[in-house]
Amino acid sequence: MAAECPFNTWSTEESLPYRDEPVLSFDGDKIYTGFKNEYAADCETCGYSSGQTGMPGDADSEWVRMSGYNFAWNAEVGTREFWEDSSKGWNHKPGWWGSCSYGYERSSYWPPRAKCQIPSDTKFLTESCNKKSQCVTDFTAKYVDVTCAPSNNDINDPQYKCMLDELADVVSPYASTCSCLGFIWCESSDCAGNQCVLSTMDMEKHCKYQDEDPITLPWSTGSCSNCRASDDSCEAFDGATKYGTDSSRVGIAVGAAGLFSAAGVFTLRKVSAKKREAPSKMVELGAGGTGGTV
Repeated sequence: MAAECPFNTWSTEESLPYRDEPVLSFDGDKIYTGFKNEYAADCETCGYSSGQTGMPGDADSEWVRMSGYNFAWNAEVGTREFWEDSSKGWNHKPGWWGSCSYGYERSSYWPPRAKCQIPSDTKFLTESCNKKSQCVTDFTAKYVDVTCAPSNNDINDPQYKCMLDELADVVSPYASTCSCLGFIWCESSDCAGNQCVLSTMDMEKHCKYQDEDPITLPWSTGSCSNCRASDDSCEAFDGATKYGTDSSRVGIAVGAAGLFSAAGVFTLRKVSAKKREAPSKMVELGAGGTGGTV
């Protein structure tokens, strides 16, 4: 039976001592990626809030984003370095009839030369991509929720990269329109293979890089959720326990999803300028691990 969380997770002030050090956006905003791992199992909720810590105009007030869960807990599994490992099957020689594990593929059909390699079109966290299927593969689908999304707040130069789903909001969803055959939603090449969704705000379709396909076909590679409290949470690798795993700092160290370390300060590539208002309340995230404020 889980213990009771020792603090109010909805309170910015009360929960701060139980959180990891924040990362900083390029414009200086603080983003708290979750609670310290020893509190995660009892306190994580699949939501986030964003707003000011005080009333507008207060000298000590600052804009922060507070995640209800550590969305980078399994980030290491989404890196190329993790899979370039012979113990996982990389460079294994499958011989005449053997197969390759995970997402590796035979480098040759001539058995004496065949090795299990990472497919050339497979991309990992921080790597450039042009479609979601390059990032969501048999290497990542069970372990980390990733997508291919803009890393640059310029619709004319989006610089698509594989990144954690929670960080796929660099460009405003209303910055441009997209098209596809579906009436309400569908995958679109305009959105690097992500969802193109009809908006009731302007009755136009826009790219929603954090949205998941609401219908997952049996043969398709769907995404799990980076929220460990979710019903469809991603798995820890090789039988490890979810709450016994936290590779978020490893992910940050290698630059995963736009996170990187500079002079001891963790920096996060962030969304374009948002209207700064009074604190918003937490909202629950959907199965895909995305959400918003109200």
